[in-house]
Amino acid sequence: MMVSRRTLLMLIGATVMARPPAVTGQGDNPATARVRAFYDSLRSVTAGAPGSDPKQRTTALSQTMMQTFDISAMTGTGWACI
Repeated sequence: MMVSRRTLLMLIGATVMARPPAVTGQGDNPATARVRAFYDSLRSVTAGAPGSDPKQRTTALSQTMMQTFDISAMTGTGWACI
């Protein structure tokens, strides 16, 4: 069976397009590190959730959110804290 050049090129093109793009450089991105630190804090607060005080969880999460996100830029003026 002979394969035409056009069929071969289409198969190669489909194979290249089907592969997911390689993700590189995320470890060096300061935004990635900031969000990863937020997730780690979120996990630690929620892991102790069953026996902890809701006010303590709220305080811990609000401090983390204020350090991670620019709340005033996201919500407009008037939000000094959560």
